[in-house]
Amino acid sequence: LLADGPADPAAPAVTWARLVHAAARHPLLDRIGARTVGTRELLSDPALRAEVDEVDYDDPDAVELTEAVLALVGDRALELPTWLGGLPVPGDDGDLYPADELLASDAPLRAALVPDSPYGTVDPDWEERYPAAALASIGVGWTFGVLREEYPTGPDDTLDGGQDWWDTLPAEPTELVAVRDLDLVDRWEPALALIADLPGVLDDPDGYTAWWLRTHTELGRQRPPDDPSFAGLLDPCPHPAASALGPALFTRVTGRRDAAVLLDALADPERSPSPGVIVAAYRAIGEWAARSGTHALGDPPATVRTSRIVAMSFCEPR
Repeated sequence: LLADGPADPAAPAVTWARLVHAAARHPLLDRIGARTVGTRELLSDPALRAEVDEVDYDDPDAVELTEAVLALVGDRALELPTWLGGLPVPGDDGDLYPADELLASDAPLRAALVPDSPYGTVDPDWEERYPAAALASIGVGWTFGVLREEYPTGPDDTLDGGQDWWDTLPAEPTELVAVRDLDLVDRWEPALALIADLPGVLDDPDGYTAWWLRTHTELGRQRPPDDPSFAGLLDPCPHPAASALGPALFTRVTGRRDAAVLLDALADPERSPSPGVIVAAYRAIGEWAARSGTHALGDPPATVRTSRIVAMSFCEPR
């Protein structure tokens, strides 16, 4: 095989494929049968995955595998298989760790996570030797990690609340795209800014990331600033990235929790919705109740606004 990337004669040897050494490359090799492979193809090889799975993190020489991979990546930012996060990388304490268990020393994610997060820090010498883009390509943290899986048959067991989310889906999704470690966030202002910059993670309002943010943070009680459907009942999202966070905000009633959010707002004497908004809120709850066959909401507020209509169909009588 001939790698189509930059040739570095000093790079450690590729051990998982029969790759022509950089010093032996010649145009004639292609004519006599050597095949040129792209970097992504070479770094997606099942033989490489097998080597990653067998890494001994107590062996100092294990980093040679990582060095060979980084030599192929060069200074590029590539979207590579997530299992490359198992490549051994030295931490600032001298021990080897999987790449995806380390953060860059100046990673903005660090400011969003709890102080006792399980992430370590990359060895400073490695940060000087290799571009940040290359380290990020193999899983070293800069921002949130993203799990991407085509045609999943079940939730990933590393996702917080993954099974609860999966149970809300009407059918198996064709792709699972999920932001990792949301349960480790301590400061949501910087965290939401990072999430808003991640491509594709909030494209699906029913996806894991949007579901988790809607059910675990205040976003589930806030509306998009440009959507007046529940104005006066729900506050607009004040985050600067509110437009990108739209799929995680409250726009419709999809479950018992959403219905409870609207009923709590209807019971709040400090709110000042218009009669039309009140009617829209009851209609949204009623339509969900009809779709789901729900006849009661468990423990609704003692009193709610009615705007001359009665919510008998979805509140148990007191």
